[in-house]
Amino acid sequence: MSAQSNWTFGDSTLRRIVEYEGPILSPFEIFSDCTQAHLDQNRAWLVPRFQDATSGTLIITIQSFLIRRDGLTVLVDACGGNDKERARPHFHRRSWPWLETLRYAGVAPKDIDVVLSAICPAVWPTGVSNFAQIPLGRCAYNSSSPKPEGRPNENPPHVQA
Repeated sequence: MSAQSNWTFGDSTLRRIVEYEGPILSPFEIFSDCTQAHLDQNRAWLVPRFQDATSGTLIITIQSFLIRRDGLTVLVDACGGNDKERARPHFHRRSWPWLETLRYAGVAPKDIDVVLSAICPAVWPTGVSNFAQIPLGRCAYNSSSPKPEGRPNENPPHVQA
């Protein structure tokens, strides 16, 4: 299941921080109009990267991305999270070594300047709770700015959309 993990775009670098990657979901569960004929016609590019040859399940990746440019470190966080109540047994109360994986990528939570999050958690793994809702359902936290007043999902003045 090896995939490219690092990219360079001019002065910027992008790195995948994989929380989980493995075959867990049936293609028929995710894509209601998927047929076995579709899978058979596309097997050459699906297997082995996107579909497990033995089980037929799709390989799902839960990942974050680390972006670095001009001394700024941005984490785009999928917020899969550990120890959460989940309906799907595979994810229920799971605990993956995400912070260790982040450190293996060369970054500690304290090194991150901005976190963009799809779900805007109240507390990020550093224990910092000043996330701010910004347009498009994203969240941002600027660690060099003072903690915003009010609820964590309000738009503080230091967050620019």
